[in-house]
Parts: sequence; structure tokens; C-alpha cells
Amino acid sequence: IFKKESLLVIENTRTKLNELQPSEQMMPLHKDFMAFLDATEHFIKLFRLGPVSPAISDADKTKSKLGNDLDNKIQELIVTYPKLKSLTEE
Repeated sequence: IFKKESLLVIENTRTKLNELQPSEQMMPLHKDFMAFLDATEHFIKLFRLGPVSPAISDADKTKSKLGNDLDNKIQELIVTYPKLKSLTEE
């Protein structure tokens, strides 16, 4: 259930973000947010209950780092642009 609901939240957020029809000035933010959603979706699809395998591929490590970096950037942007917070909530 966690996985299915989380993927649904990601898809709903992606839809809301696309409905905003960002201006050219906001396009870099839009791309960063989409990359964050992609990284989060990737992590959730890899997520399994139980012990985590220590043998994580370099590609997965890179995607996890990208997800963390983008999350930090988005949190900073939410402070600057509080209206974006609604995109991170269901």
C-alpha cells in the first residue's frame, strides 16, 4: 500500500506541476522539481520492506544523491516561494 500510494502522490504532483504551465523564467525550477519527482519515484520503486542490500549500484547511489540535492533545493525554494508548498502535499 505504501508503494502504491506514494507513486500516486508523485503522479498527482507531476500532474499539478504540469498544469501550472511554467513561464520561461520558472522553467529551470520546473525541470528541477520534475527531476526530484523522477528520483523519488525511482527510489520508491526500488524500495522493499526488509533489510536493504548493501550492494547498491553506482547509478542508484547517484540517483539517491541527486534526489537529496534536489530535495534540499526545493525546500529552499519553498521558503522563497511559499505557494510551491501545495505541490509537495496531497
